[in-house]
Parts: sequence; C-alpha cells; structure tokens
Amino acid sequence: AEPEATSTVLSVVETMEGDTIIGGETLNGASEVGVGERTEHAGGLLANLELVAEEEVSGGVTTEPVAEDEDGDVEGTVHAVAVIKRIPSDVPVTSSPHTDPSRSPKKYSPRNPELSSRMEMSKEPYMRSRSSKGSPAMYQLPVALTPSLIYQTPKELGNMAERQVIVVGGGLAGLSAAHTVLQAGGSVLLLDKSPFCGGNSTKATSGINGALTRTQISEGIPDSAETFYQDTIRSARDRVRPELARVLTYESGAAVEWLMDSFGLDLSKVARLGGHSHPRTHRGKERFPGMTITYALMEKLEEICKTHPHRARQINKARVVKLLRDADGKVCGCVYEKDGATHEEYGAVIVATGGYAADFNEGSILLTHRPDLKSFSTTNGEHCTGDGIKFSMEVGAGLVDIECVQVHPTGLVDPADPDAKVKFLAAEALRGVGGILLTARGERFVDELGHRDYVSGEMHKNTGPFYLVLNGAASTEIEWHCKHYCGRGLMRHAPSFDALAAMLGASPATLRATFNDFNAAAQSGKDRFGRKYFHNMPWKTDDFFHVAQVTPVVHYCMGGLAVNAEAEVVSPQGVPVGNLYAAGEVCGGVHGTNRLGGSSLLDCVVYGRVAGRTAVRHQLGRLLAKSGAGGVGGAADAPAVTIQMEPGAGRVHLEVSWRAGGSTRS
Repeated sequence: AEPEATSTVLSVVETMEGDTIIGGETLNGASEVGVGERTEHAGGLLANLELVAEEEVSGGVTTEPVAEDEDGDVEGTVHAVAVIKRIPSDVPVTSSPHTDPSRSPKKYSPRNPELSSRMEMSKEPYMRSRSSKGSPAMYQLPVALTPSLIYQTPKELGNMAERQVIVVGGGLAGLSAAHTVLQAGGSVLLLDKSPFCGGNSTKATSGINGALTRTQISEGIPDSAETFYQDTIRSARDRVRPELARVLTYESGAAVEWLMDSFGLDLSKVARLGGHSHPRTHRGKERFPGMTITYALMEKLEEICKTHPHRARQINKARVVKLLRDADGKVCGCVYEKDGATHEEYGAVIVATGGYAADFNEGSILLTHRPDLKSFSTTNGEHCTGDGIKFSMEVGAGLVDIECVQVHPTGLVDPADPDAKVKFLAAEALRGVGGILLTARGERFVDELGHRDYVSGEMHKNTGPFYLVLNGAASTEIEWHCKHYCGRGLMRHAPSFDALAAMLGASPATLRATFNDFNAAAQSGKDRFGRKYFHNMPWKTDDFFHVAQVTPVVHYCMGGLAVNAEAEVVSPQGVPVGNLYAAGEVCGGVHGTNRLGGSSLLDCVVYGRVAGRTAVRHQLGRLLAKSGAGGVGGAADAPAVTIQMEPGAGRVHLEVSWRAGGSTRS
C-alpha cells in the first residue's frame, strides 16, 4: 500500500553484523527524517517504529551487497532503504528483514528516477573497527545527518543554518569538536584566523590527564574519576564550579581512550604532575604530546575535507569578527574576513579560540583585568587575543573568573635572548619525573610538585636566577624532551656533579648537602618543603645531569566565557545564549583559581566533545520538531541516558529515556 503523505520515512542502513545507521531520503512524497549514525543518536525515535513488511510496500526493500575480507569483517559501503511507519508504544518493535538470513532482500526499483539518483549520491563508506582482532578502533565517519534531513521544500533545503555546525578555532578544542560533530553524523565548517591550525595546543609538553585509563590499569595505578575530581576542586579553591569540574574529570578517561582508539595515538606513558594524587598525565614515548595529539586530529580532518567535502570544510586565514542572530535572538552564524573580503556562514557556532594571554596592548582583556602581568613574558602565541570572548560578549555572553590568569613557574630562559617576550615552556613533566628547582646557590626552596601558583609564588619570595635540574634517571625517563630543549639551546647537559655546580655557580659543598637532605626526605617521607612524592631517587654525585634556567611566565587563562555543563555559552544570568557553545581555554570557570598541569589538553578534548555532542543534539531536536516527528507540538526532547555499573557482578545497566506524546518512555 502506498504510504500516506504524513508517514515518517527513514533511510535505514545496516551491516551484515546488524549495526544500524539512520540517514534520510524522500519516498513517495513523504517527509524525510534523518537521525544520525546509530540508533543511540535517534533520540528514541526508533522505539515506536516498525518496518513495514516487504509485501506491503511498493518496491519493497533494497540491500546492496557488503564487501567482506577473508575473515568476514565488513568493508566498503552498505546501503538500504525501507519504509517505516509509526505504531503504538505497546506494540513490540519488529526486526529488520536485512538481518534475517532466511529472507532474501529484493532489489528496489523506485518509480521516481530523481530519488534513485539521489540515493546513489548519498552513499558513504562506513569504516568499522576490527575490534574482534584486538586492534585499535578505526575512526568512524557515519552516514550524514545532512544534507537531506527534514527539509520538505527546496527553499528549506537551502537553509544552511540547520545543516552545519561552525567551529571557530583550529586548536585541539576546535578539532575535537569538529570530529565529534562528524562522528555524530553532522557537517562541520572550521574557521581559523591563522595560516595553519594547531594553536597553543601544539606547544603542550607534559601530556593529557585521564583517570582510570587502560594505561593506568596496566601500570597498576589505583586512580579514579572521583579522586581526580577531588584533586581538581582542591586546586580550584574558592572559585570551584563543581558541575564543570565533574564533567572534566569524569569524562577524562573516555577522552584519552577516544584519542587512542579513534586516532591511533600512543599515550602509553604516564607521570604525576603537581597537585595530583596519582600519575595520570599521559604522553607517548617520544615527542611533545600536544603536537602529536593535535596533529593527528588536524591531519584526519584535512583528509575528511578532501574525501567528503560536503561533510567537512576548513578555511584558514579567516578571522571571525561577528556572530549573527536570528529573529529570536539566537546565534545562527558568523561573519568572517578573509583576503580583504567579508563572508557570512550560517549554523550553530562552537567557539574554540583560546585565551587572551598574549595580548599586552593597552585596553586588552589581559591588561584591563591583570595589569600587574604587563612585565611578564608569555608562552602563548600571538593569536591569543581573546577574539572569541569579545564577539561572544556582543551577543550577550557572560564572563567568569576573567581576572584568573595562571603564571607558570618554569618558562625557559634563552641565554641568547633572556628578555624575549615569548618564551618556551619547560614541561611540568620534567618535575613529574623527579626534577628539582634550585637557586643559584644550589639550594631547594619549594615543593616542586605543588600547585603552579604556589611554586610561582615561592619563586617571587626568593632571589633568582632559578634552575630546573634533572638527575641521570629522570633525564633518561624523559630523554626526548631533554634532547629537544638542548637542541634549542634552552637546556644544558652536565656530564658530572662538578660541572653542574659550575653551571649553577654554586658551592659543591652546598649542592652536595642539598642532595643529601633531599635523599633523606625521600627515605623518611618528611620534606621540610612539604613534598610527598619522590621519583627517580636517589640523587648521587657520580651521575650526569640536565639543567635549565627558568622564570615565571604568563601561561593560561582560567577565566573566559560563562558556560554550563553542556558547553552552552550562557548570559550573566545563566541563561543559554542559544546555538552558541564553547570549548577549551575560552571557557571560564572550569579550573577555578588554578589549573592542574595536564588538564589543558584534557579541557580541549572533553569540552570539545561535549560541545560537539550538544550542538548536534540540539540541531537534531530542531529538525525533528520542524518535521512534526518529535511528540507534542512536534517538539522532541533530548534523550536522557543513565548508566549504572555493578563491577562485582560484571554488569552494566544502560537506560535511555525520552518524552514523547506527553509521557516519558524508556
């Protein structure tokens, strides 16, 4: 029987293994509905739908063959089309005939040749992981939510505001958001004002925090998300915002695993940084983790832009100057400048433009709120001028903790240019593997693993210059970093104890006493500066060393745009601006007064993923509401997911609930 004009029609894609992907096509004049990658992105839409039997549908069902390798793993493109009808909630959902081996699917021969052509053009590869073989998961680019979603007329089909998410900023936060949008079935446009992407993320040298990761488990580290959360709120002090810190810490393990699984990254080494109860800062065996991680996401996005240009675009040297708003006052796009011309793009906007710690101009955000930092050097690139904060404020965004700027204790002093305004950072991981801080007299003066603001404050109380020193064992553990810094002329290798004393200008007797006191503190567990954790002990005089002069530098902005736990930018009153999201350093309030080392990259990935998910979910909700497929008045409430774990019983309970038709279903 012909489906009625009000029927809901889905394009259903299934693999031989039974995975379902939902796309959107028009069949016999009925509305299009597309709801994402898999059933979990459907917002409960499939719960009350039933596949109409083949004999009841003109043309039946089509399934194109799937390519398989010799082990039977799915490869290549899979595509199927079926007519779906809505049925009462008390009727069981039927299975798809595609996965029933006793039924042979028929070829679909639509009477509408234009539809057939559109179906051919909409096919996309569905890359599946070989998890059964134990190898890392592959990056998955599902069938798109767009371009054929719920648009019912050519005019609506041209409404780009409902078809893409715009990400402003090409650092790790923006890249994480972009990939999350793509993996959720959305389309993305990434804009960056620099000639190339990466931002400050490529400079991160210590690693990315994560609690209860498989790297920690393999090392026998008894960490947990709750312990990480407690460490974070302790560091944040009176500026703590528990809801934001909880998202950061409780999603940390999944964020690290996502990087490893989706992008094949090596994060197999872990260190303890200042303020952490356990080693949880992940990095690879070599190279700086910020560059390694960011470049992996950058290269993958560039690849997708080339292979799927209708799904992903990237425009560099594009400076966003203004956000656009619709008649309801919600953000609906942006204006950017490139090559002397002004352009407009439409869609929800994710701001990932970083902080404001490189703008020392009069009237800048930094000098307005922290004029005391004017004489400091910075580790930030010249692009960190608070652009995203400025244009978001123009549409009603609130600010929080804007005066909270982190001064990092170990900026590397270049002997060839000691007064350089921009300095390279000595990774906190150098202290995490056992490095100590000394005065020119060869004496310790601080707990090297204290919070960053505490260490910087103790340096201010003492007389410089100050030196970061690693013994042979610590140097070996973080060998790549030491070689890199030495190659830049920022660190020196001391082949002996006497050579180290000469480089410091310290008395050998004083330096020897410092070593002895530190070894005794490690043995007794009682350090006069309060250090609790000791690594790569003992310090011996028959050893080699690495030494670098360090100084406090402006490093990170804890203040920024006011956001909620869903990464929505909110007004000073806490009301979402609408279709505006934020991720990374541009977000204020996530870290409170002080950020823990290793949580910058984590903030980028966690809130990039949260912003991407939220933007796509809201986009889908608006599209479903427009189609009239989402309950009362056509509005579809976003699904709520509850996960309950019972480790002792080896069980995990997953419940998905949503509101439809005035009632809650699950």
